[in-house]
Amino acid sequence: MKTKIFIIIICCILGTKLNKAQEIFPTSDAIWNIQRFVNSSIQNEWIYGLSGDTIFNNEIYHKLYLLNDTTLVIDSKDILIGGFRLENKKVWFRPFTFEDTDFDKINESLLYDFSKQVGDTITRFIYFPSPFDPENFIAGKEEKCIVKEIKETANYRIYVVEGENTDEWIEGIGSKFGVFGNNYAIPLDYNTYSFKLACFKQNGEIQYLENNNCNKCFCTNGMNIQQKKTEEIHVYYSSIDHCIKIKTTNLRLPVYFELIDTQGRIIINQKIESSPCSISFNKKQKDTFLYRINCGNYVLKTGKIKLK
Repeated sequence: MKTKIFIIIICCILGTKLNKAQEIFPTSDAIWNIQRFVNSSIQNEWIYGLSGDTIFNNEIYHKLYLLNDTTLVIDSKDILIGGFRLENKKVWFRPFTFEDTDFDKINESLLYDFSKQVGDTITRFIYFPSPFDPENFIAGKEEKCIVKEIKETANYRIYVVEGENTDEWIEGIGSKFGVFGNNYAIPLDYNTYSFKLACFKQNGEIQYLENNNCNKCFCTNGMNIQQKKTEEIHVYYSSIDHCIKIKTTNLRLPVYFELIDTQGRIIINQKIESSPCSISFNKKQKDTFLYRINCGNYVLKTGKIKLK
């Protein structure tokens, strides 16, 4: 009996480690705090958040915002700047424009490749001066970098990558420079300005903390930090009732629910006036849909619904 219990415990531990190893990069509920330096002096913090998904060319991108505060309750003050796509332990980033989300203006680029081993070469592009300003955007130049070392720590697996500049990729987080690594001259200007990752949070828990400005995940220098009341919104599909079920807490109704297919078409647009509520949706084939819940000009929540 004791032997069986011991085996079960070992399997649970190994399973936990395997699950952690498979998390090469966050896909939702993540916040990066990046400190901006000028002449070695910390000037302010740029806070990026990962919330919701969108679809382009039948590929799902996880949306990245430049946040105006330290929460993932997205509103009109938060700027959608791009999306991440994960495939075969590779992380791709596609910048969007400020004015719209016309993906065709700028191609996606490889940020990280966690499939490589020591000595392997990675080919990618360095972009400058700014991937977030289409009028000033300049196509990147090709760079070949080499994985020089892979370090295992108690909490992270770190890839030391050398190209024109040395970077350290942190599996499950990004880079010591922040969310973008050193692919982009902005926000990584190697002259007057420089940037570093100060803190990374996922699902409300601090996973990484190297904040020289204060012993917290977020400081308030150079930025107005506003705390927002977080409303809870739960959305799921019931295969038994063939309907989408929505339940809200502390949310002022009405709001509007939209369901979007992989072609970007809105197939349901319904006003939600009570909670909980059910929306009939009888779809037989397996598929993935995106949903969006709006209140006026504010996007309260986005997510995925998978039909199995």
